[in-house]
Amino acid sequence: MHAVTCMHRITPVEVNSRPSSCLIHFLLNGRSVNLELVRRVGGKVISHILTSHGGDIFMHTLATGRSILEDPPSISEGYGGRVTDYRITDFGILMRSNKLMSARRVSSADKLNEKMKTKVERQTMYWPLTISATYIYNNKQLFEPLLTLVQKEEISDAALIQCNQCVYNLVALEAKHEPLLPSNPGTRGKGPKRDEQYRQMWSELEHVVRINNRSENHAKLLQTLLDFKNKSPANMIADESKHTKIELNQALRELDIIKDMNSSSSPGSLERASVIRPTPPTASTDSPLSPPLSSRGKPAARGRSLLDICVNRSKASLHRSKRADFYGRLNAEQGPNGNLVSKLYVDLVVKDEAGERGGKGSKAAPVVVE
Repeated sequence: MHAVTCMHRITPVEVNSRPSSCLIHFLLNGRSVNLELVRRVGGKVISHILTSHGGDIFMHTLATGRSILEDPPSISEGYGGRVTDYRITDFGILMRSNKLMSARRVSSADKLNEKMKTKVERQTMYWPLTISATYIYNNKQLFEPLLTLVQKEEISDAALIQCNQCVYNLVALEAKHEPLLPSNPGTRGKGPKRDEQYRQMWSELEHVVRINNRSENHAKLLQTLLDFKNKSPANMIADESKHTKIELNQALRELDIIKDMNSSSSPGSLERASVIRPTPPTASTDSPLSPPLSSRGKPAARGRSLLDICVNRSKASLHRSKRADFYGRLNAEQGPNGNLVSKLYVDLVVKDEAGERGGKGSKAAPVVVE
């Protein structure tokens, strides 16, 4: 027997064709024809049946899905038979912790129901469905008993100490540069980086504590968490990048000053640049018994800064400007094309044999001086 979902009366399109005539006579003799459907995962399944009732031909549609008599599918089985990473165990714990029991007193039942609704709403306001979507619920041994104590209505002083100790352990774990999640060699591809894991973990933990912030000790725990979150290495790297950006802007401003000095080419500007140039940190020489500083110190271990390079270039250009210019460039005359033309070897007159006969000397060749 087959479970039929629906039935429709059908007629052949081409009655006089030989295949239709053979099929009609086959069905009218009391026989039936099964139509199969190819599955995506492989194999075939009977989807329709052709049969006759009282001289009419009908098509019966069969149920191709899971039968109600079979066992229900596993909750971890997703679409297409794929295994998902649902938090099944955590969901069972959530149901057991919010289970309602019948009470003898009925007068305050409405208040208890509203209280439990508020509690369930608060606990499920942030509740990731899968394990891969969370960090704090994926590795509970690092975050307990903080996750359990923070969901209570009131946090005692002893519980607050335990929660703070859990935060201290997380900070120490981050300082040791240990991975937040254990490495799984079976997974494909690379997961998020260590800094990104800790950044998401701190944000997720802060969100959970903010949702359950209902008492004074909850507020203290949140403040402690925020203090350590702001001191995390990721935020320190962001502060260092901001400080580096400020130093770069200052170096660019000093470079503009050097450009102004090059345009003026005055000794006073050079002295100004030497004043602006930073000096490497040295030991304190406030004592009168300290020897005078040597003019030639050891080269700094770090590389030269942008300001040092610009100052050295300005000094080199200043020395070049003090050097005597080429004699031909000084005595050059402007030619028809606007170029400076100077005659070289004016005093040297080379007489060849033709010059000795005719009494004519060779003329000096003009040279274009740029």
